[in-house]
Amino acid sequence: MIPARPRKPRDKAKVEGGVLIAQRWILACIRNRTFFSLDELNAAIAELLEKLNETPFQKLERCRRSAFEELDRPALKLLPGFRYERADWEKGKVHVDYHVEFDDRFYSVPCALIGAHVEVRATTSVVEVLLRGQRVASHTRAARAAKDSSSRAKRTSPSDTPTTASGRPSACSAGRSRFRTGQHREDSRKPRPTSSSTARRLNHVASLLARWPLRITGSVCPPP
Repeated sequence: MIPARPRKPRDKAKVEGGVLIAQRWILACIRNRTFFSLDELNAAIAELLEKLNETPFQKLERCRRSAFEELDRPALKLLPGFRYERADWEKGKVHVDYHVEFDDRFYSVPCALIGAHVEVRATTSVVEVLLRGQRVASHTRAARAAKDSSSRAKRTSPSDTPTTASGRPSACSAGRSRFRTGQHREDSRKPRPTSSSTARRLNHVASLLARWPLRITGSVCPPP
């Protein structure tokens, strides 16, 4: 379906023709009459509209009323129980940190879909991620830019932990590791939790190092 262009009446000739017929059969007949209420005006219009629908076509044997009963009424369906909601669509790719970017915001999907090409459907309140027409994730639309909308349920098992190009676990999977030695304390040697935005930067650096490894030929500091 191709929408009509603005100020191009020839793009919708049948619609413009119907408007012309209504003007001639209804508005032209009541142009010199005076009405004192809206109900009186609607009653006059309904009477002339019924007369128009019962008038036979010039080149066909039936009228507008019979054509509606025969063609249109059997195809009518019930109106939906909810109002139409406008949505924006965009194509994207799942990043290595199992997030999809939309409108400068990041939304998580199942980590098994890393690298997959998906579609994002966004309304004023909800963002949905679809893979081949099937919804795989749904989030409340973030109000601020550069904000991650993640879900821990997207990781199903330790084997699904995202990895970098070199095969190492990505920084987004690093968390606080605790152990007990008589008391519950945090091991300061373990990496601290990082946000998804930081993980993306670290994964990008790791991929660059895997592609172009550093080669140090001399000492870092010159001898005294």
